[in-house]
Amino acid sequence: MDANRKRAEPSLGFTCNNLYFNDIKDSIERDCDEPDGIMFDHATQFRCEMCRPIHDAMLLRRSS
Repeated sequence: MDANRKRAEPSLGFTCNNLYFNDIKDSIERDCDEPDGIMFDHATQFRCEMCRPIHDAMLLRRSS
């Protein structure tokens, strides 16, 4: 993760794959129901795995 870039762009969720929080929300709204599906929806994949728990939390929020 590029901490400097993250500080400069708070809406950027994950610097390793250039994925913004709004991108994740859009995927969830299109019925992606698992983290791997969200990544597939944006033609990327998990790299460092630091973002997987955040994907999980966003998905849980949607279902509650």
